Amino acid sequence: MFESFDLYALSYQGQFNDERFDGLIAREMVRRDSRLCLMWNRGPALIGQMALSRGDTFDALLGDCFIVEHRATGTFKLVDFQDSDWSPSVQLARSQHFRGALYTMYNRPHVEQMFGAKAASVQPGWFLDQMPNLTRAYRDAARAVRSGRLDERLFFRGTILKHRASGDAPYQWMGKLFRETAKVLADRYPSEVDISDEKLPRSEWFLEAARHRVVLTLPGHPWCYREFELFSLGIPLIAYPWHTHVEAGAMPEAGVHYVATRDLRRETPGFALDPEEGAEAIIAAFRAARRDPVRLEQIGLAGQLWYDRELTPEAIAAGVLQFLNLDGPEWHAVQPAASALVAA
Repeated sequence: MFESFDLYALSYQGQFNDERFDGLIAREMVRRDSRLCLMWNRGPALIGQMALSRGDTFDALLGDCFIVEHRATGTFKLVDFQDSDWSPSVQLARSQHFRGALYTMYNRPHVEQMFGAKAASVQPGWFLDQMPNLTRAYRDAARAVRSGRLDERLFFRGTILKHRASGDAPYQWMGKLFRETAKVLADRYPSEVDISDEKLPRSEWFLEAARHRVVLTLPGHPWCYREFELFSLGIPLIAYPWHTHVEAGAMPEAGVHYVATRDLRRETPGFALDPEEGAEAIIAAFRAARRDPVRLEQIGLAGQLWYDRELTPEAIAAGVLQFLNLDGPEWHAVQPAASALVAA
């Protein structure tokens, strides 16, 4: 008997887009396994209720996730690119039809808290930049810029204290500002940093980042598109060490693929518990790294090679299909009611 599965590709931006990372991965999954039938949301991104074939519902942003559902049994697995306490995988884990999830923003204590007894069926996933083909198209231009004279200041562009897209609402998590560290850096080390909350169009961001010796990435989530764009472009970056905070299907190595600060106390999304401690760790790592500009360029190129090896849509699609295990018995097995497994 030929089995078939619906692959719902839900995009945060609304319509499914073949140029976004999730669209590229979904298309590659379907190319590799003909049992998958690609479905996607055609309407705008919104908050509302969506129902799967057996009546399982979730009420959230229709965004940044795949739901793979067995047509005959209604069992399903998810690939979740979000990190909200109400992301689709968290809500749907309560269903008796839930068979597991890949969770991209995988901080183990947070995953265990959100998923309860079903945390064992949730695995670390993959992430990459939002528009990988567009970023790749700027590689030669970025390399040409870097062959000239570079700005030696530590560069950062992005949301800092207020989220302009949300009417200047505070950019915060549980009442704590995500990127207060950026303000501390700008106030304390004005001659060493080039920090602004100006949001640049992608093409300008790529080239402006390339004009600087090294670029800072700061968490708004454990992962952000920004660092993966830098990896793709081969631009050296400084970040808090990822391997001590998150798990992933592919993890860059501190000191090899990027410049890592010393480890420090962090909140769940990854930002420094103490903004001043974060700033001190960042400026110390920056001062040490800029003493050897040749080594910095080597790190940038090593990061690009790592990205090309581990994070192509083809590589991620293969990893997702391995997790899905479409031939596995779990797609048919009956499981206890969700209420018996997951705490309210």
